[in-house]
Amino acid sequence: MVFKQEKKHYLLGVGSLVLVALVQLAPPKVIGIIIDEIAEKEISMQTIFFGS
Repeated sequence: MVFKQEKKHYLLGVGSLVLVALVQLAPPKVIGIIIDEIAEKEISMQTIFFGS
């Protein structure tokens, strides 16, 4: 009975948790890509810090 009354709030809460979980995956992925490119000598530290 309570679930039916608060269904929108529960769905919003679950959706928010899923979104936060996905956003938390981004920084390690980006760091991994940068480290892989440094290891393969395709990118330098100067490029990372100064963009050129």
